[in-house]
Amino acid sequence: MILDDERAYDSDHAQQLPEIMPEFPGGQDSLFAFMRKHINYPEWEADNNIDGKVYVEFEVEKDGTITDPRIRRSVQGTRNFDGEVLRVMKLMPRWSPGRNGNDVVKTKLVLPVVFSL
Repeated sequence: MILDDERAYDSDHAQQLPEIMPEFPGGQDSLFAFMRKHINYPEWEADNNIDGKVYVEFEVEKDGTITDPRIRRSVQGTRNFDGEVLRVMKLMPRWSPGRNGNDVVKTKLVLPVVFSL
């Protein structure tokens, strides 16, 4: 029998709220700078004055690599936002992984990516 508390610290499954959250190298400001540098505003959306926010879910593995990026919420009527976000997620460097006590854990995160003209 597994108690709920034990399941919360099972390091083989992705955690959503570990004691110490994963961190992009250099912190949140560096993450935003990375996204600004690498995101290209798709031409079709720019030509049609479309902006909005895409939510991408991904996992930070125990070694800090980013895996399994997938779009959780898209911007209706767009053609290219989702693909652009997924392309940039593949460029991500290793993060500092999440931790529960002294244990490194895989962590599931959701990142909002804003496209604004």
